[in-house]
Amino acid sequence: MVAQAQHYVPQFYLRAFAKKRRRSYYLVCYDKPSRRQFVSNVINIAQQTRFYDIPDDPVYGSGAEDFLRKGEPGWAQAIHTILTSPSTVRRPSVKDPLSEFAASLMSRTPSLRTEIAHIGEAASKRLLQHGVSLPQVSPDDLKRHQASLLVKQTPVYASILREMAWVVVTNNTGAAFWTSDNPLVKYNPRVDELRGNLGLLSTGIQL
Repeated sequence: MVAQAQHYVPQFYLRAFAKKRRRSYYLVCYDKPSRRQFVSNVINIAQQTRFYDIPDDPVYGSGAEDFLRKGEPGWAQAIHTILTSPSTVRRPSVKDPLSEFAASLMSRTPSLRTEIAHIGEAASKRLLQHGVSLPQVSPDDLKRHQASLLVKQTPVYASILREMAWVVVTNNTGAAFWTSDNPLVKYNPRVDELRGNLGLLSTGIQL
């Protein structure tokens, strides 16, 4: 049975930033739109009800959740290993699952679904100017497209991430280390005015 509350940032990752009280883990959270600060159990954040479920879809109805359920035990173990022994990051037994985990984050969060929707809206407006009308994209269509990307592209992205240079930095300061509901950040100091610079194969890309 598929869980109703489905995390788009996994709990094993969030627990590394949390304070443990008895058997539960709590995070200090900040909601940027409302500028509200609050404390929450990791069970209740970075999740939405049936975020991945697509009713009556035999292929992707629970495909994304099934894919994540299979991968997360190995990803969690890799996170635990690197937290206790950072120098192990270049070992295939750690680097391979971490590559898969990072790759999955590129395709599992609400930000990607929003981006897909915006691209579709922009394409529809442009085509409408030329007399071409596209059918309206439903929420389930967006879920289906995201699930397809997650399942099919995660191995492709992971194979690229494995070949990148990896650097582990330990925070030995008194300042807290932050994460977010969209944890994988892409940055490129090299500016290309003609093309985008945030592709995984772009020269200078950092994650």
